[in-house]
Amino acid sequence: MAKIVLGLDWGEKHLGLAIGDLENRLATPLGAVQSRMELAKIIQQEKPGLIVIGVPANLADGRFSASDSYRSFFSWLKDIFSGPVEKIDERLTSRAASALFLSAQTKSRKNHATAAMLILQTYFDRPSRTS
Repeated sequence: MAKIVLGLDWGEKHLGLAIGDLENRLATPLGAVQSRMELAKIIQQEKPGLIVIGVPANLADGRFSASDSYRSFFSWLKDIFSGPVEKIDERLTSRAASALFLSAQTKSRKNHATAAMLILQTYFDRPSRTS
């Protein structure tokens, strides 16, 4: 059975979700949630073996610039999820997601799910990934 991977695009109001597996290495938008409780339910339902979360980075120097609320969320995630959680640079994923849906005039929740998909697909596409 392929190892399920959950991708997260963290935001102050919404958390974008994407799902994929290490065998097929293809990320698919899953939706967006607004609370930690909703995310905990998704984790319980999907049973991922790995979570990949985008981390904000400064465009100029590439340094991660996580806020207190991001750090609090990440700490909570590590407490409720027993598997590995890997951070990945999320620069431009939200903008790219918005650009994908510019003509469709979609709501930001769909953009968050698409950003999560881009984060997860970036993880899958890295050359060092093995199944």
